[in-house]
Amino acid sequence: MTTKHTRGVLLGHGIIDTRKLAHAAYDTITINEIFERVKAPTAVLKDAADFIIPSSYTTANAADDARSHAAQREHGRFPLLMSDIDKGNHDASELAAAVTSFFGDVRHAVYSTASAKPNDRKWRLVTELAPELAFNEWSELGEAFSEHLHTLGVVADQKLLGPAQPVYLPNVPPERRQDDGTPIFYQHIIHEGPPASLNAPEASRLIDAVRRRRKEENELRDAAATKAAQRRKKRQTSGSPDVIEEFNLSNEIETLLIEYGYEQSPRNDKDWRSPHQTSGSFATRVIEADDGSQHFVSLSGSDADAKIGAEGASGCRFGDAFDLHVHYEHGGDFTAALKSVEARAAVKAASKQASEIKATPYDWRDPTKIPRRDWVFGHWLLSGTVAVVVAPGGMGKSTFISGLALSLASGRAFLGKNVWGGQQRVWVWNQEDDLDELSRSVQAAAKLHGLEPADIAGNLFVDSAMNGAALCTATEDRNGVQLLEPVYEAIKEELMRRGIKVLIIDPFVSSHEVDENSNIKIDKIVKAWARVAKAADCVIVLVHHTSKEGSAEVKTNSARGASALSNAARSLLTLNRMTTDDAKKYGIEEDERWRYVVVSDDKHNRTPAEKGTWFHRNSVELGNGSFEHRGDSVAALEPWTPPVIVDYTTPAEVQDIQRLVGMGAYRASEQAHDWVGYAIARALHLDIQSPADKRRVKLTQKDLVKSGHLRSVERKDFTGKPRPFIVSGVPMVVDYDNGEDLV
Repeated sequence: MTTKHTRGVLLGHGIIDTRKLAHAAYDTITINEIFERVKAPTAVLKDAADFIIPSSYTTANAADDARSHAAQREHGRFPLLMSDIDKGNHDASELAAAVTSFFGDVRHAVYSTASAKPNDRKWRLVTELAPELAFNEWSELGEAFSEHLHTLGVVADQKLLGPAQPVYLPNVPPERRQDDGTPIFYQHIIHEGPPASLNAPEASRLIDAVRRRRKEENELRDAAATKAAQRRKKRQTSGSPDVIEEFNLSNEIETLLIEYGYEQSPRNDKDWRSPHQTSGSFATRVIEADDGSQHFVSLSGSDADAKIGAEGASGCRFGDAFDLHVHYEHGGDFTAALKSVEARAAVKAASKQASEIKATPYDWRDPTKIPRRDWVFGHWLLSGTVAVVVAPGGMGKSTFISGLALSLASGRAFLGKNVWGGQQRVWVWNQEDDLDELSRSVQAAAKLHGLEPADIAGNLFVDSAMNGAALCTATEDRNGVQLLEPVYEAIKEELMRRGIKVLIIDPFVSSHEVDENSNIKIDKIVKAWARVAKAADCVIVLVHHTSKEGSAEVKTNSARGASALSNAARSLLTLNRMTTDDAKKYGIEEDERWRYVVVSDDKHNRTPAEKGTWFHRNSVELGNGSFEHRGDSVAALEPWTPPVIVDYTTPAEVQDIQRLVGMGAYRASEQAHDWVGYAIARALHLDIQSPADKRRVKLTQKDLVKSGHLRSVERKDFTGKPRPFIVSGVPMVVDYDNGEDLV
């Protein structure tokens, strides 16, 4: 019967000894023979010295080579525990006592290594085990024994916990021997006893502690890996992080770990020690998810202090290849790393694009066969594009939107714009007002334009964030903008399912949680909306506020925040209140000026510029009052056409004006009771009390003075003060035969 001492382990002859290609099993050496070697070390060069792998598995072929960690992890059975003590200059008896205090009175040996010196002693420990342990049990035992040594101030090299780590047998090279062959320095201790079991109190206690810790660590790693996978999916829903995903697919974490100075564990090739660590543990593990993506999880406190990646459960750190790039290449600056990767991606894309550049000959087409532009509402809204409506607060955006929506839903052009193709389905999604307020505006417009329920026939859809229908399409965090693609996808599906042609988001700023002043971020959001518009063959209308400076005339650059919103839109409608000058020009009283609004397409990318379209804000009584309380009066828009201002005067009329002016003394100032305007009004048959007529009188006075037909001269008034008076100037002569002026 084979005794425990005669059990064999893999024996190699020189570090280059391999049987993988020869498909021949490795040699073996018994435990007894190893202990005999301790007594009488060999005398060969280090590279030629014999080594062992403390496992009885010796198979060698292309699939399973006993010198590989993977093969020994799977097949190895270990009857020996080896330890390597290279630091501390310990005494051999100190180490022998450490073995006894862990295992009890068991068979073990301590011998000095080939590089040991009297003042720098280095040791190997050999302990015979009663059971042949599978790798997992053997590694638990080795880790427990290393921790026991650590409590005694002894640091063991963790490399010997690798399942296929070669361990040199006792050897003193010739250069470390005296002339007679006696080793200059070699010490050893052999203690005979039974093979070690795992039942010794200290061994059993520490093995249980290792198992508990590994279980807890695995739970932490699993939690961090789950969080890492969720983070990856979140990254995939946004714009720029697409390049992060591409970076991760192009860079294996293991390759980066080697590049950044990590040390791979011999016990588990998925475990690594980071350059930040001061302990001997391999606290970083590489985890591969079911979808093939890789993450790292670090349980190192040093890595946590260095803030590698993101924070996971109980303070551990996790991340992907890009997180390693951020930390080691850019000092933790995510933005700088992202710009770097984006620049690389741009160069790569440019190189690919450059290889494909070629001029395409134009294919002459019958112009009558080219599909026409799919206009939806006048030349303001074009299907498949994004439109923007910009106005300051209180200008009547909501009133305009209600009228626009009803015009589309009914197919009636009561706002002066054709609804192409008849009735269209429209969805108003408001983020500020509740449904009651929205209903007031809609019903006021319906009442003003005489609409009944049947006129919109289920074509109008209205939702309010104030009534629970909140909308958020994008957020941002330390990783940048996160486009919420599931939201865009759901909106697209609903638009297509309902056959909605126009979606109005009011206001745009409340539909996302991104810095509205960032062109890069807003551009991503608007382009996401453009993709929805294209896919659903509809118009997306984004209603937006003006900046604080937008109190003057509203134009394209008046929109609040980033200009990317205006730049990405295909049409941009601005709302402006009637100016004081226009009110005077059109004869509108100052206290009524607020009722007049002009809407202009300030961009007109796809059609010639249209003149502004004027609207008058009517006050519509909803009839929802009672005897005690007056009902609501709500604004609704209707088209308004400014009166025609005639800015010319006929020669005959000029003659009449000159005749009347010559008959009296008239002042230039309109504040004077004898203002020349009264004479001009009589000659032109105008009502000086009418603002519009008075405007024409003033323009006529200005034009005739400029042309010289009237002159301004200084004379004394009745008080003796010099004042500007208007007198007749160059006579106007009329040729009644051909109508030409003769002077």
